[in-house]
Amino acid sequence: MTTELDAKVVPKVASVLNRVGVSATLLTRDSPAFDVEHGDVIHGGETETSVTISPLLEYTEDTIDGDVVLRGDCYCFIAGQGLAVTPTEDTKVAVSGQTWQVVSIETLRSGDDIAAYRLQLRR
Repeated sequence: MTTELDAKVVPKVASVLNRVGVSATLLTRDSPAFDVEHGDVIHGGETETSVTISPLLEYTEDTIDGDVVLRGDCYCFIAGQGLAVTPTEDTKVAVSGQTWQVVSIETLRSGDDIAAYRLQLRR
């Protein structure tokens, strides 16, 4: 259920990220399909979706544990409102000439509506 907080926060998060964010591309792998006529699995390509994300943020030394968070990992936020695709751990993020792999995703919400995704990224 959408909460009162959702009604206020979700559009505000999208507005702030659009104002201070950076352009990026989400690269998502297309689902494979089965060619019935030839009996082959057709592996899909990648779909590129333009988005605005927060600037990349570095983890602090006390959060780098060498297991879940590695040195060199970073994270970003992406608004949950208006996304054409939902990020997964198979998603890649291309930003500022570098491509990063999503290694974990945290959803930020107070009810059913997702205000933002926090994406942990690794090269």
